[in-house]
Amino acid sequence: MVRFSGNIFSRIVFTGLLIILQSTFANAQFYQGSQMTFGKNRVQYTDFYWTYYKFKNYDVYFYVGGKELAAYVAEQAQNEMDDLERLLDYRSTNRFQIIVYNKLSDLKQTNIGLEMDDLSYNIGGLTRVIGNKILIYFDGNHEHLQQQIRAGMARALLDQLMYGGNIRERLQASILLNLPLWFNQGLVTYLAKGWTVEDDNRLRDLLLSHKIKSMSQLMEMDEVFAGQALWKYIMDTYGQASLSNLVYMTRINRSLESGFVYVLGTPLRQLSKDWYKNSIQHYEQFDKDKLPVAGSPLQTKERKKILTQAAPDPFGSRVAYVANNKGKYKVRVYDVQNNKRYTADCGGYASVTTENDLSYPLLAWHPSGKILAIIKEKKGKIWLNLYNTDTKESDISELMYFTKILSINYSPDGSKLLMSAVQKGQSDIYLFNLRGRNFEQLTNDIYDDLYPAYDITGTRVLFSSNRPVDTLGVDYKTHPAQNNLDLFALNIYDRTGNLLRITSTTANEINPIAYDSLRIAYLSDKNQVLNRFIAEMDSTISFIDTTEHYRYFFRNYAMTNNNRNISSQTISYRKNKIAELIFNKGRYNIYLKNADPFDKTKTYSLNNASTAFPPRAESPSPKVVNKDAIIINQESKLKDTTAIDVSNYVFQSEFASKKKKKEEPEKSTTAVTDTLTKTKHPEETITTTEPETQIDTVGFRVPKQRNYDISFASDYILTQLDNSLFNTTYQTYTGGAVYFDPGLNALFKIGMSDLLNNYKLTAAMRLGFDFNSNEYLITVESLRKRIDKQVVFSRQTKLFSVSDLEVIKQHTYDLKYSNKFPFSEVSAIKGTIDGRMDKSIYVSTDINSLHKKDLTNYWASLKGEYIFDNTINKALNLYNGTRLKLFAEMFRKLNKPEKMVYIIGADVRHYLKVHRQIIWANRISASTSLGKQKLIYYLGSQDNVIVPGNNFNDGISTDNNEEYVFQTLATPMRGFKQNIRNGSSFALVNSELRVPVFQYLLNRPIRSDFIRNFQTVLFFDAGTAWSGESPFSDKNGLNEETIGGVGGNPVTVTVVKQIQPVVAAYGIGLRSRLFGYFIRADWGYGIDDKEIQKPLFNLSLGLDF
Repeated sequence: MVRFSGNIFSRIVFTGLLIILQSTFANAQFYQGSQMTFGKNRVQYTDFYWTYYKFKNYDVYFYVGGKELAAYVAEQAQNEMDDLERLLDYRSTNRFQIIVYNKLSDLKQTNIGLEMDDLSYNIGGLTRVIGNKILIYFDGNHEHLQQQIRAGMARALLDQLMYGGNIRERLQASILLNLPLWFNQGLVTYLAKGWTVEDDNRLRDLLLSHKIKSMSQLMEMDEVFAGQALWKYIMDTYGQASLSNLVYMTRINRSLESGFVYVLGTPLRQLSKDWYKNSIQHYEQFDKDKLPVAGSPLQTKERKKILTQAAPDPFGSRVAYVANNKGKYKVRVYDVQNNKRYTADCGGYASVTTENDLSYPLLAWHPSGKILAIIKEKKGKIWLNLYNTDTKESDISELMYFTKILSINYSPDGSKLLMSAVQKGQSDIYLFNLRGRNFEQLTNDIYDDLYPAYDITGTRVLFSSNRPVDTLGVDYKTHPAQNNLDLFALNIYDRTGNLLRITSTTANEINPIAYDSLRIAYLSDKNQVLNRFIAEMDSTISFIDTTEHYRYFFRNYAMTNNNRNISSQTISYRKNKIAELIFNKGRYNIYLKNADPFDKTKTYSLNNASTAFPPRAESPSPKVVNKDAIIINQESKLKDTTAIDVSNYVFQSEFASKKKKKEEPEKSTTAVTDTLTKTKHPEETITTTEPETQIDTVGFRVPKQRNYDISFASDYILTQLDNSLFNTTYQTYTGGAVYFDPGLNALFKIGMSDLLNNYKLTAAMRLGFDFNSNEYLITVESLRKRIDKQVVFSRQTKLFSVSDLEVIKQHTYDLKYSNKFPFSEVSAIKGTIDGRMDKSIYVSTDINSLHKKDLTNYWASLKGEYIFDNTINKALNLYNGTRLKLFAEMFRKLNKPEKMVYIIGADVRHYLKVHRQIIWANRISASTSLGKQKLIYYLGSQDNVIVPGNNFNDGISTDNNEEYVFQTLATPMRGFKQNIRNGSSFALVNSELRVPVFQYLLNRPIRSDFIRNFQTVLFFDAGTAWSGESPFSDKNGLNEETIGGVGGNPVTVTVVKQIQPVVAAYGIGLRSRLFGYFIRADWGYGIDDKEIQKPLFNLSLGLDF
């Protein structure tokens, strides 16, 4: 044996743990060792009253304020479904449920998608029932809404295609097919939105700044984005036909590699190398004729945060911006001269389960420069904060008129806010009077009206819109929206319904600002980079009758030729400074530059570049352009001739061939303006000629509105081999060091919920292979309101031997009622009332046991818990973040009221990224039972152990001076069997270095699920269990052993020993997923009483510790 010293250190560490334990109020009970239920929450602030429209193939659900939005979604859904079915060459026979939310903050309250934490340990045999729910919300942009519809349907179709439509196919697929995120979610993202300018800018920056050097590094950073990029490369290189063939071959072979080799003729490893080489070459060539971002950014010191809303004050001396960190935001004011900053507002909370809303807060400076207007959203309501930068005081009030506000600007006199806002499913332009708290609506149609700003005179509003004509009030059916944004101007004092068109291109023109009296600055993605352009207004005489008629037109010039996007721009008029927000070299930067006088000689000629829209079977409707208007653009259009047509391995489709429709005509860059009539009236009047259009003859009818009635459907089916108990309660103490291990058993579980996951039903059955030790459980949950409610009933039967001649069959009936109040998505408190009956029946093995009476005990308990969990699941068994539970509970024996048990405890886990995918996981856990009656903890081994079979050390006795009524495990302590130490208290430290070997070493996507999830683990465990005040006390039961006093022996001898109470273990482990089960193999070297023991091998099931 090797001797080990360190008694003083052990005393210090565990005395500290004891102090922490006795000063905390805890929430995680150690019913089954380290298997704690943590989990995220959803917080409901609003009651939603749902109705729906029923169509042939889908239902559209909505609530108050979303009727118009639901009608639009319903009309678009069928077209998107037809197109996706044709692309994937797969026809769905199931109905879809499209659930429409008016805004993102409403969607964040839904329980749909909330993970089942109670299934997060043993994941084997879990079959999730493929749902057809599609969740979408409106952010003010119908193009984004269309992408959500397409993404939801693509996800549902792909799940059906890959995992089947019936239970048999799903059970088979859940074992044999585990697709990585880059494959399914990456494909869904690409099908939904294609490849946008923002996507291209992000990937270009990552590659050319050498932040990533392979596909595997990109997957490590963002696996879904990596998949989107890879699918774009596949579609560009191998053609659209390769998509359905790849998916089909992957499905029938249950293998990623087979699909890629058969269809593309290239293994996945080589494909990822080709992607990287092609992307580097493409972006290096792309950047050759472009310029790096000029100037130095402001020293905001916001490295890992997303910056939005960069706004300089009217004097250009300060810049306000929003710094967002995973949902928590701060509104900062940066002093340009002093390089100092301070916080004007803060809010939000870190969200790891739902999308973060980066559209809030909104910022605008008062013309005086003393007031910063901040619009934010909290608990589903919109608030206006008028922050005084001199006094540092806030005037906060609620804005109740709008579903969502998209952007704001002060009027020149500071009395009004010009805003783009959403009402009834459409985004329009409003003037909000700050004094009267009333508003005036300037536009009112289904077209998206975004980025409103005043011109230099304050009489016109400049804005971006997807409207096809320059006339208000036209019929959307005959004038469908275009798929890009053009610029328009609206005269505030003229309500004839005419607009002044500023641009008409195939690119997106956004964020217009008045540059000077004749020019407008805006951002355009004409060359697939968002650059600043100038639109210069000019006029000429159109004709003369009794007066002169002028025709106004715009000449467009590129002012920048950057190699990175200008995400947003805002001007400071008094000092002629422009604030730009640019993502460059892996971070967001704010640049404050001079708005120099316009100089035509310093402009650039930029060529058109096509954006990779999502693949579609049909071309979008052509844009209608007023033929009487004129716009002159100084850049020439270049037709893209780089399309590649490869048609290899085309399988026969079940779809009939579709007639090819005419391609969308190229937009004219020489047509558009308005004819203005010169009169004596001080304001200009605008008249336009109605454009020629084709009337849509396709009819669409909205059916009768129906009320939503609750109905249940299956969420998941669990059929697995397990060796644990699912009834979360302590075992009854049997009078000696004996712990019931159920052994390998069959577990069946089914979960059901309503459409919105507000109500959940769970039924479970565990059958022991001896058919005597069985369990049954029923759970009912209500998650509809702010307080989550749960009722759990369970029946547990255990058959076990207490001694050679004594066998007990124990029945436990347990009824729990719980309420949980979530503070946020990551924290909550929970209270539980519990009633329990334990009935112990002595099996007749001899005449003595035959006459023994059955024992029946009734218990009531109260439990309080605090739960925190902000962990992010980076990969299987690999997390980032912290999760903890603190709990306190009290048991009272009803048939003997003087019997009371008090228990407190804590479980804290922290996961730290070491390098790339390598994670350092640490855990501190401790618990103690107070009062005359106690709970005994058996320290040692691991949860869900299969090998060794006999996993309990019955050579260590319990403390006879303690009155134990319950028992449980304290794990993991690898290197030992259960019960290396026992007592009424325990403290434990665990540390693991988790290394996903092949993910870390291989610079390519990994096709094998076993290899992809293979991990090596270096671990260290240290802890103790004790009775008495301290593990080092002389009263610790470990230091006393009683000999004799039984079997009529009148002599009793008490042996006093001095044993080191702390035990430790170190070793190595292997982890991976096989046939759906996460299997752990550990070789542990225990250290007991300063001696290193022989290695002990454990084979177990389950995730985490």
